[in-house]
Amino acid sequence: GLVNMAEVLTPQDKESLAISYSALILQDQQVEVTADKIVAISKAAGLNVNAGYAAIFAKAIQGQDLNAFLAAVASGGGGGGGGGGFGGGRGRGGGDGVCN
Repeated sequence: GLVNMAEVLTPQDKESLAISYSALILQDQQVEVTADKIVAISKAAGLNVNAGYAAIFAKAIQGQDLNAFLAAVASGGGGGGGGGGFGGGRGRGGGDGVCN
C-alpha cells in the first residue's frame, strides 16, 4: 500500500525538507531567501525549524539560481565527476587507490 511519508521521515528530515521547500517557494515568488522568511513560511505550514539551520541554508544558496539548478537536475545535466576517492578505484598504475 501507500506509505505515509510523515511516519517514515525523521524529525531532521522533516526540518530539512521544510527549509528546502520554503526556500523554493521564496525563490519562485522572486523574494530574497532569508532565514527569517524560511522560518516564517515553515511556521505557517505548521512546522518548526531551527533558525540557525535556516540561516546556514539561506547563506549557502545566496546568489544561487535554484530554478537553474532544478532544471539541470531534471534534465540529467551536471553529471560527471564520480570515480576516484579513497576506496575501490585504481590509481594510475597501482591497485592501492593511491594516485602515482
